[in-house]
Amino acid sequence: MFIGGIFGKTASDVAGGVSLVQRLPGEYARQANKSSPSLLAIPNANPDRAFNQGGTNSNGVYISRNFPSDDWSSTPVAGYSPGTNGTAPLSEPETQAVYNELLAEQPDLVVVLVARTGGAKIDYNGSQSAEDAEFLGREISTPTARSGSDIPPGSLGRWWGDVQNHRIVFLYLPKDLSGDEAWRRYGNSLMALVRRV
Repeated sequence: MFIGGIFGKTASDVAGGVSLVQRLPGEYARQANKSSPSLLAIPNANPDRAFNQGGTNSNGVYISRNFPSDDWSSTPVAGYSPGTNGTAPLSEPETQAVYNELLAEQPDLVVVLVARTGGAKIDYNGSQSAEDAEFLGREISTPTARSGSDIPPGSLGRWWGDVQNHRIVFLYLPKDLSGDEAWRRYGNSLMALVRRV
């Protein structure tokens, strides 16, 4: 499963990732055969961002920090406003939608496309995700690292990777990357990652 648009402060920050996730299923279907694994996609997990600059949904919550991990807290990390983690885990409809889809589909691998300042990077949660991250890192010549202690409480990676013990990899794309450029740089490598699942 691919998830786009969950992180990033503006719509333009995440445009490349959202476009990439929108394009992947069609491109993959053209190349797949009957034995190929299925590919699921949530292109834009935070559609409010187009109207509400700053990375939160219309309720002022970072949906990426609203998951029911064992460390969820209503107290935001330093530098963020009160209330940005939500009033409770899964208090937001966008978080509920991602949560329900993950539990219903139980994907073998989740890849989250994230916008960031600077070059690409890859990280992951849970030792079960290391091989996937390292494979993708070799494909796109990008360093990989396990998410450390700086991961925000209630994060998607902490919940799905560390608490639920499922495979999850985060590909951080340069922000303001166009959809065509995102596909040129990363599309075939992401499809290769799916084929090895």
